[in-house]
Amino acid sequence: MSALAFLPLGLAAGLWHFGSLRWASRRLVEGGGWLGLVLLQLLRAGLLVALLAWSAHHGAWALAASAAGVLAADAVVVARVRRGSTP
Repeated sequence: MSALAFLPLGLAAGLWHFGSLRWASRRLVEGGGWLGLVLLQLLRAGLLVALLAWSAHHGAWALAASAAGVLAADAVVVARVRRGSTP
């Protein structure tokens, strides 16, 4: 598998990771159930760690591409929040 193929994987994982963080934060402020939020946080972190570990298994370039995708997703979500639109 080409290292460049890990870029869209990192982007997709990052969009879900940071988008679900925004959703969970909003739900926490509005008084959502805390148990579901804790489980979501564990799932978010676990999936991101699993993706990055799997990428590292495929080499440094694959890990760098995945990390670049996650960082790009962070920039996209932050830009959306600043504009006031929902992810």
